[in-house]
Amino acid sequence: MKTCLKIVYALMVFYALPALASTYALIMTIGAYHGGAKPLEGSRQDIQSARAIARKMGVSDSNMMVFRDEQLTIEGIEKAFDELFSRISDNDQVFIYYSGHGGSARIEEEGGRCAAAIVAVDSKWFMDSDIQKKDRKSTR
Repeated sequence: MKTCLKIVYALMVFYALPALASTYALIMTIGAYHGGAKPLEGSRQDIQSARAIARKMGVSDSNMMVFRDEQLTIEGIEKAFDELFSRISDNDQVFIYYSGHGGSARIEEEGGRCAAAIVAVDSKWFMDSDIQKKDRKSTR
């Protein structure tokens, strides 16, 4: 009887443990833009720095997604976030690193707030609300 209780207790403890979380990194750098935006010389070094930060945070190389320059059109940025959201679960930790031009604009249709943007390689803007929309779609 004692053995049976020990097994039941062990099973209860095992099932009570929370799911183990994973850590992921999405690293995006743009150094050379289309359309006359000033080139950014340090983006190659930024990839190395971002990888080092991610490793210190416990991100394995297999959980690091790195995108750069020509990969980061508006469509490429959308794909990068889609890939990220397809891989993560509720308790996972995510490190997002972006090196490139950014911008901000007042968004009237969203209550007049100041919105931040990633400037894509083709000089189009990927707004913070675009990221939020992707996150909401992934949780449905």
